Amino acid sequence: MKRKPVLLKKEVEKEVKKENVKDENIDDKTVIQSFRKLIVGVYDNAEFASEFALFIAENTTLKILLIDADTLHPIIAETLAMKHTFNANISTSIRTTSSFNMAMDYMAKGKPTREIFQEMCIKCKSLYVLTGNDDLNMYEYYPENAFKELLIMAIKCFDMVIVNTNACIYDAFYVDTLDTCDTMLYPVELTADKLKKVNQYVMYGLQKRSIEKDRQKIIGFNYSPLHMPKSEVKAATEKNFLGTIVYDEKRISARSKFHKRYKMSRKVKNDYITLLKKFNIHLGKRGFFKKR
Repeated sequence: MKRKPVLLKKEVEKEVKKENVKDENIDDKTVIQSFRKLIVGVYDNAEFASEFALFIAENTTLKILLIDADTLHPIIAETLAMKHTFNANISTSIRTTSSFNMAMDYMAKGKPTREIFQEMCIKCKSLYVLTGNDDLNMYEYYPENAFKELLIMAIKCFDMVIVNTNACIYDAFYVDTLDTCDTMLYPVELTADKLKKVNQYVMYGLQKRSIEKDRQKIIGFNYSPLHMPKSEVKAATEKNFLGTIVYDEKRISARSKFHKRYKMSRKVKNDYITLLKKFNIHLGKRGFFKKR
């Protein structure tokens, strides 16, 4: 896929300007290229969203925020083995252990300052996270525009915002993410039934939300030789196929061990390096490579 400039939605674009990403802590020899801020949606895959976000945060100079917007199955904090899920020094009118809920509460009652918003985001190594909802009653507590306001604030504070949604395409947070994001990713296992399902979702975005197919991309996650051949996937998705992230037994094992974070194999890292090139992020050459 040839990288084209991606435009944010008008309400977001008003708040965001093109800028060069700079980090005073980076070695002077590291070359930093200009980077257009991005909001990337992830359809119902906390594992992929966590791996993708953490890999970018650890290997680039970009400031990355991962938002767990799956209110029914929020497991990003567990997937990343996070010890802390909220900042107890931030006062809110609700009792919660979710930094996502804290941020949404602020958005519902008046925008927080950038400083307070960033303090709400919990640091996980070099990644920032808004940890998921811990109270189903909160789902109907917020006004309709609160989540979009959160995304606007997030992209003002961070270089790249990655949002994991739940599996329901009628969910308000999924719809807001789809409407607002630059790219919506569908990381699924490449079986015939799941590919048919996400193809339907892409058509829903196109026909019902006027989201161009080029902004909706399918990724083969946990890909193995048992899955559909890539040639068949490319034909079935009409060039909407972005690539694969290889299967890893350690990933499967980590699913039952939330206290221990999954460590990528070299093959998995290589797949993410290839994927990032589609977003104009090149590691190991000129650009965002961070020296160890």
